[in-house]
Amino acid sequence: MQNNQISRGAITAAGLGTRAYPGTACAPKPMFEVDGKPILQAIIELFRDKLKIKDIYIVINYLGGSIKKYFGTGAAYGVRITYLINDSMERGLLGSVCVAAQHIGEPFVCILGDEVYLDSNHEKLRSFMSKKKDFDVICAVLPTKDRGLIKKNYSVTTRGDRIIAVKEKPKRVVNNLLGCGTYVFNTNFLNYLEKFTDKNLADAPALMNIIGKFAKNKKMVYAFRLKGDYVNVNTAQDLGRANLLTQHRRPARGNVRIKQ
Repeated sequence: MQNNQISRGAITAAGLGTRAYPGTACAPKPMFEVDGKPILQAIIELFRDKLKIKDIYIVINYLGGSIKKYFGTGAAYGVRITYLINDSMERGLLGSVCVAAQHIGEPFVCILGDEVYLDSNHEKLRSFMSKKKDFDVICAVLPTKDRGLIKKNYSVTTRGDRIIAVKEKPKRVVNNLLGCGTYVFNTNFLNYLEKFTDKNLADAPALMNIIGKFAKNKKMVYAFRLKGDYVNVNTAQDLGRANLLTQHRRPARGNVRIKQ
């Protein structure tokens, strides 16, 4: 399969969302609403419209029934949804990615289910894959002036488009690149993940540590530079910020947008 013909996507939506409690007592984080729709719906539409991917796997666990009930087969959204269960919740994101890898069986794009992207350039990701045909992993990064955000996510050290080091929740920030939760996983990386079976997953390193190991060992890990605004919704404050950003994008009442 050509890299630019990747046709499957995965969304990780299994987490407990403890930092967003009590909001997550009744709904999983991906079902929190931003601009009047669930975050998960916006990600599905991003896959469909910007990445041209309509075969989507959603990895669920906590309150996953509410996600299945809301989206069903995905037909109403112009996609086909397959639901997968992450029974290895103690390994968090790695567990969900491994579940997706085992069922998809080919390269795929992965987006975390609690992330909000506004006016992003995800549509450029396919052409980026075409240029980097040798990639093992692609990580989306966003230039930012807020280094505090980088400390909450992960940082990358780059040489050109190549990522040569990854650090999750770094104490020291080396540049202005904020690591985001959009990834593309190719065959070599997915083959490496096969060693993390249900039996030894509890002892496995975190996903970002594995990606960092690939980068350190001179594997082909690339940084795709995003545009627009991004919010990783971990808390009620993050949700408020995401909604505020969407409100700022609406034209003021009574104003008319003039086409250029």
